Amino acid sequence: MSSVQAVSKAIMPTKTPKKSPTTVKPRRFTDAGIEALREFEVKGTFRDTGVVGLRLRVGVRRMSWFFFQEHRSMARGQPRASC
Repeated sequence: MSSVQAVSKAIMPTKTPKKSPTTVKPRRFTDAGIEALREFEVKGTFRDTGVVGLRLRVGVRRMSWFFFQEHRSMARGQPRASC
């Protein structure tokens, strides 16, 4: 093994990098949890585990709900329909 290969292996990490600390796991929404987001002024988009596709967007001035369903399954052989 040449010295260039040894140096490049020493510099490049062998482990996968950790997830960003801003990544938030999906959670089940409760009234108390939503009020806590507002009180602690946490901003971002949060996913619900109870209803797949339901998301809560928390902004500077308001909070809004939106439902996201990218594709609806169709019968075999037919193209997928976008919702």
